Amino acid sequence: IGVLKANRIADLVNGKFEKPVTPLMVPDNVNTFEVTTNPTVTQRPDGKYYMMYKSRKSNVGNMTFWMAKSDKPDGPFKMVGEVFTSAEMACEDPCMWYDKKRKRFYAAVKYFSNSKKLVPQFGALALITSVDGHHWHPATHPLISFRELKMRDGKKIELAHLERPFVVTDKNGQPLALFAAASINEPTKNNVDHPAFDYNTFNVCFRLK
Repeated sequence: IGVLKANRIADLVNGKFEKPVTPLMVPDNVNTFEVTTNPTVTQRPDGKYYMMYKSRKSNVGNMTFWMAKSDKPDGPFKMVGEVFTSAEMACEDPCMWYDKKRKRFYAAVKYFSNSKKLVPQFGALALITSVDGHHWHPATHPLISFRELKMRDGKKIELAHLERPFVVTDKNGQPLALFAAASINEPTKNNVDHPAFDYNTFNVCFRLK
């Protein structure tokens, strides 16, 4: 996991950024193996920062989630413990935020297990939560969305993929919108340079009630 630093979004877009040589996080081959990816960073109530990220168990084992902390958003980060490491709670693509009204952390994730312990469907989007950022569990209503689209006419379209959830919040951590990447069919089974519509990827936005 690396980081880019820029003074403004415009600078970042135009290539005016700093890229530290040292990564923020690498596999330690004790708890995390093969990869450290899918980072999500949010500010804690005390002004410091948490980073949740994905790794794997050894020998291409199941996906695992870990938490690290830092005084600054650009690090250095130090691992503080696991979030989920069991195969039945395997997830990826976390998007974490702190809800100032409810005084707890939340993360939208993609479920990567057939155990149905978190939500009923492999590949569905789920919601997990924590009061302190260290101890995580399924939210009271953990299912964000099945791997499907509901059309205005009531028709449902099953999706091959629904992933990379991203929650937009206001300054108090109240969710305003949730976006995700989707595809109706498996993109790799079509012409990857000129995919047909049903095999292409697109973004979806969920209405929040």
